[in-house]
Order: sequence, then C-alpha cells, then structure tokens
Amino acid sequence: MQLQTETKPASPQLKAMKRAVSYRRVSTDEQASNYSLSSQKKEIQTYAARNGMEIVADFVDDYTGSSLERPGLEQARKWVRQRRADCVICLDSDRLTRHPTHYMILRDELMDLGIELHYTRRGKVNLDDSMSMLIEDFYGRKNEQWKKDIIEATTRGRREKVRQGNVITHGTPPYGYREVKEGDKTRLEIYEPEAAIVRRIFNLYVYEEKGYNLITQELTAADVPTRADIGLRNLDKKKGRCEWSTASIQRIIKRETYTGKWYYAKGSDEPILVKVPSIVPREVWLIAQQKRKSNRGRRLAAKYEYLLSGRGKCAYCSSPVSGNSNVWKSKNSSGVILYYRCNAASQNGKVGVTCNAPYFRADKIDRVVWNWIKDMVLKPESLEAGLRNYQQEQASQAGPLQEELARIEKLITKRQNRLNRLLELYLDGEFPKDEYVIAKRQIEVDLTELEAQQAEKINQLGAVTLAPERIADIHEFARKIRAGLDAVSSEESFETRRKIVNLLDVKIKMAVEDGQKIVYTTCILNINAPQELPFDYTSSGTSRWID
Repeated sequence: MQLQTETKPASPQLKAMKRAVSYRRVSTDEQASNYSLSSQKKEIQTYAARNGMEIVADFVDDYTGSSLERPGLEQARKWVRQRRADCVICLDSDRLTRHPTHYMILRDELMDLGIELHYTRRGKVNLDDSMSMLIEDFYGRKNEQWKKDIIEATTRGRREKVRQGNVITHGTPPYGYREVKEGDKTRLEIYEPEAAIVRRIFNLYVYEEKGYNLITQELTAADVPTRADIGLRNLDKKKGRCEWSTASIQRIIKRETYTGKWYYAKGSDEPILVKVPSIVPREVWLIAQQKRKSNRGRRLAAKYEYLLSGRGKCAYCSSPVSGNSNVWKSKNSSGVILYYRCNAASQNGKVGVTCNAPYFRADKIDRVVWNWIKDMVLKPESLEAGLRNYQQEQASQAGPLQEELARIEKLITKRQNRLNRLLELYLDGEFPKDEYVIAKRQIEVDLTELEAQQAEKINQLGAVTLAPERIADIHEFARKIRAGLDAVSSEESFETRRKIVNLLDVKIKMAVEDGQKIVYTTCILNINAPQELPFDYTSSGTSRWID
C-alpha cells in the first residue's frame, strides 16, 4: 500500500544543487525496527543536506520488497524517466528491493538514464564500474537470502510456539474471544458479550432458518457493535456504527474455532491443532455447514429475465447493479416494469455507501446493449474501428513495458557474455575449477531469473498490444458468433442472447450526464486460447436516451 507521496518545486536559489528523489519503504514486519519510515526520512534528509542535494520528491511504500509493482516505486521511476531528478536516495539496497534480478533491472535503468544512485549508509553507487556492480550483486543476493532466512526462521518459530499450546492471532482474535497472555503463553478466552452474539447468530441461522441478510438486518437493528466499532480491528469502516455486513455473518458461521478447535496453517499440509474454549456445540456447527453447502448448491429459477444480470456497476459509487421489478395494477389491467438500479441506492445503505442514482429501465438498456453487440459483431468495419481505438489507447501502456523488456534483454546479453568470458578464462587456465563452478552457477541463476522476467514482460505486452495474428483471430471469432447471431432477434431466444453476453463477458456502467441516462459498455473477446483479449469499447459503446 502506498502511504504517501510528497513533491515540491525546486527552490530558485538552489538551482546549482542536485535534484534528489527520496524513496522509503517498510513492510509490516519491520514497523518496529530501525527501518521505520520516520527514521529513514531523517537519515535521507541528513545525507542530502551533507552532499548538497535538494529533495524534490519523496515516495513511500508500505509493501514487500520482493515485488517491483509498488505504487511508490512506480511513481519514483516515472519521475526519473521524466528527467525531473538527478539522483535517487535510499537508506540501502534492501529498501529499493530484496530481489537480485529486480535490483539489476533498477540499476540498469538508472544507468541508462544517467541518474545517480545513493545509499545513506554506503554513499554513491558507481553504476559504470564493473567491480562496483559485482559488489552490488553480492548485496542483492544477500538481501534475498536474508529474507528467505527470516521467513524460514519466523515460520519455524511460530510453528514451535503453536505446538507448545499458543495461539497466534496478530492481535485480532476471532469475534467472541479475547487474547490473554500469561508469561510466555498466549491463549484464547471467551468474551461473553460477543460470545452471546455468536450463539445468537447460529440459533438464527440453524433453528430459525434465517439467511445472512435477515441476520445482518436483525443485528444492525439491535445496535450490536461490530469489532470495528470497538476499535479491535484496524479498519477504515465504510458502514455506519453497529452496521453489520453479510460477509461478517458468513465468516462467523464458517469458523470452526467456535467448536473449540483452533488451527494454525489450516490450509497447509501440516496444520497444527490447539484446543480452545468452545462457544457453540460441534453438532450445531456441523448442521450450519451442511446448510451452507446446500444453500450454495441451490439454483433458484429467476422470476424475470434480465439480460445483463450480474454485469452492471454504478458509474458514481462503483456498487453492483441489481434487477428490480415494479408490479402495477389498475382496474382493467396489470403488468410489471423491470429496472436496473445501483444496490447502494436501492438497498437502504446495506452495501456500506449511499448513492442517489436513479432507476434505469431494463428493457431499454437490454435493447441498446444488444443492438451494440450486434453492430460490433455483425459489421466488420465497426469491429475494425474498435480494434484501432483499442490499440491507440493501449500504446501509452506498451511504451514503458517495451523499455523494460529491452533493459532485461540487455542484461541477459551481458550475463551471457560474462558466462562466455568466464569459460574462456577457465579453459585458458586462469580460473580455478572450484571458483569457476561457483561463478558459473550464480550467473546461470541470474539468467534464469532474467529470462523469467523477460517472459513476464512479453506476456504483459501481449495483453496490451494486438499482433496481426491476434487481430485475425478476433475477426474469425467474430465471424463464428455472427453466424449464430443471424438467427437471434431481440424479442426471442433469451437464453441464446444471454449465452452470447456471457461469451463476450459484457460489462456495463450506468450514469446520468447532462440529464441523459447513459450506459457505458465494454466486453472481452474470449478466443479458444489460455489468454483473454482485452477489448474496450467504452467510447463506441455509449448509448443515450431520455426517459
């Protein structure tokens, strides 16, 4: 999660100073260590002042160092690509990344851009010097090994702690319990005010045959506080005070801990059981699980036909859209009008947000979207225009990916050349066999990692670019659908139309602009291949009408 981004204009009186971008990172398990964000900031500021640098931007991540896809890091890289800084300052290489291959990629990028890299604890890194790069490779591998050692030691320590009868809840015990520490032991103790609510939930579900929604409404109406309400969970709660969610009810009903069995690593090959005080009889819990299973497998026939059921979102609040029916009667006749409406607007705040989006006539949306599908698929020129629009929109994403792919391929070439040079030295008798084997193995590890990164970038490029062969595949796919569409009208064959909507993975967003109700339509063409072709028709898939 990106915590913050600070930028400021360069001071006019300090134009001679180097412009520096500072990057700070901390992961959850390091918050209490000397890697805290505030201590990093202080150290970086001191280093910059001592070396005649002005910090023009500060980027921060609360994120693992094993991934390159970090919001703060991506912003920092974008900043230096735009030549808005002369150098990057970090505490040390492990703040930048813990992955040796990622470290090579980042160093090479900075070198190509002519950007300096500084570590407050080691000074400036000489990116042009091969010996310095060998030393940096060592640091990169040491960081990765350090992480592996920490994970292994932490996991081993936790498992041993659990085997001794301790529970590990990271300060958030299950609802109905409190965590109690007694010396070196940590156990669960029943917290009766919440335990009574747990029993009430099971009684409502098992014996009174009430579903998740009714239970949620009953607890909310009774002003029963949730965990977030009393501050035991560090949440940015969207719902109001004492407002429950169906997801919370499901978690409670599913949790086996209430029968007196708490598991560590339950989904692994070696779960460890710790007995805790029970809140619910096991037979009641088993009945609840059977009911969950039967409810999940039940398939109720839809009373009305909504072509885009489950495929809509509100453009204002991003809440899902559901079908609503309005049955009317008069002295001589009766009927039903179907609508789509934002759940936040129609369900009295149950989804956690409020929205005033209006109703949308389902027959009108279904008709205009179906006509859009037919126009897209039946008219090759419409499909071609959409493909061109898509390629133009994706060009901005492809550029940075192509640059990174080229950088990785350059590193692969360097490593291959180094491997060839190493072999020459060994064959000439200038390199001992044992040292040659070690060095060769490490270069091969680097090559394997780089080739994996290369494959990943190629896949990412494939997702945002359309090669001529893929365009031909899309046209062929559309031709096959076209053959089936010819026999389908908008007034009949609902099941066939629904199948085509599912096949194209049609999605809609409903909005009101300038007094007009609008539906934005997108789709994905799924060809018989393991990958999905993103195909965004947002611009051409816009329909307007006034009720």
